Amino acid sequence: MYPEGYTFLKDDLVKQWVAEGLIYTTEGQDSEKVAESYVYQLIGRSFIQPICVNYNNEVLSCQVHDMVHDLITHKSAEENFIMAIDYSCQKNVSLSHKARRLSLVFGDARYAKTPANIRKSQVRSVRFSGLLESMPCLTEFKLLRVLNLQLSGQGRHDDDIADLIGISEMFQLRYLKIACDVCIRLLSHV
Repeated sequence: MYPEGYTFLKDDLVKQWVAEGLIYTTEGQDSEKVAESYVYQLIGRSFIQPICVNYNNEVLSCQVHDMVHDLITHKSAEENFIMAIDYSCQKNVSLSHKARRLSLVFGDARYAKTPANIRKSQVRSVRFSGLLESMPCLTEFKLLRVLNLQLSGQGRHDDDIADLIGISEMFQLRYLKIACDVCIRLLSHV
């Protein structure tokens, strides 16, 4: 789940849906094309608002309409679809330990922690946005399929390196996106 007002790339959303196995196709159908058609259906119903459109009238980036975001937040908690923790607005969507999707928006919170009651072995998707020092231990998420990291090294030394070598042990991982302002260490075969 993206934070309220967040602009996301349509292609990223499509790839995340496919990686999580949320898109079902019949024989011969391209799962990314099917997912893209779902995005355009959501745009047509005004659930998603296009933000950037190219010269071919293809949507490049979107936002979820504010009222729809509130509905998604409510239904996600009700259906135990996602656990979302947002320290920037002190909002928790659901604190169920069974959630398979985890959204952690820690922002600049230095002492933010992932709730201890989460069964990390069941989580399939993690979106983390925050300080490098608050990032959860990724190797505990053994069956992760989607990993989206937005890391900030604010206040850290220039020679600090984010060690993400453990990602190479995530054999189920199908989608990885890392945006950061610090150096990271990855294995070459990730």
